[in-house]
Amino acid sequence: MASKGLLLGFSDFTACSSPCSDGKCRCKVGVTDLKCDRCSDGYYSANGTCEPCRCNNHSNTCDRLTGSCLHCQGNTEGKHCELCRSGFYRSAHSCQRCPCSTVASTGTCQIQPGEAAPTCDQCKVGYTGPNCNQCANGYYNSDSICVRCQCNGNVDPTLSPSICKPESGECIGCLYHTAGFHCHECEDGYVRDPEGINCTRKVSFTCLKTDLLRCCALTNLA
Repeated sequence: MASKGLLLGFSDFTACSSPCSDGKCRCKVGVTDLKCDRCSDGYYSANGTCEPCRCNNHSNTCDRLTGSCLHCQGNTEGKHCELCRSGFYRSAHSCQRCPCSTVASTGTCQIQPGEAAPTCDQCKVGYTGPNCNQCANGYYNSDSICVRCQCNGNVDPTLSPSICKPESGECIGCLYHTAGFHCHECEDGYVRDPEGINCTRKVSFTCLKTDLLRCCALTNLA
């Protein structure tokens, strides 16, 4: 029974460069062991002979029986070290790291023919852009992290798609007579209703009797 790495069918004629002497052969290139019956490191068994490993210069060793490359370098993988590892993309003859943060994306990318830079495969929620390095509408940048805008439901995304300023989080276009950084206050001339939900116009109790009808009319504008 052949041991692992043994080249079945090899003979002194095919594996030795000269006749055996004292039981030891002088092996041909790519063949090793006392009887020249095993492929050397960097070679694998193919069609009764030993062929050099085909690893695209990213590894010097491969499985002696299958030819699958071992310990691929340069951020490569695959049977012949012909692929880039996950999180890397092919640039000329090397694999470069994707410009895609795992905080903002899946961390993987693709580069299309004719394009100079790769595009991230998928941004996480709240992020957008080719490199997922921008905050999407409804989010703002807080210490390089995209955080959801906090506007207390008092903005309309159809009127202000970004909802808040992307660099600070300050809400844009407060509605329903609200104001403040987070649309959390009532604008001047308005106060919270008894339920503390809506902003309604302030009621004035200083109306003169002669001006009562006008006062009530103004109060009912709220």
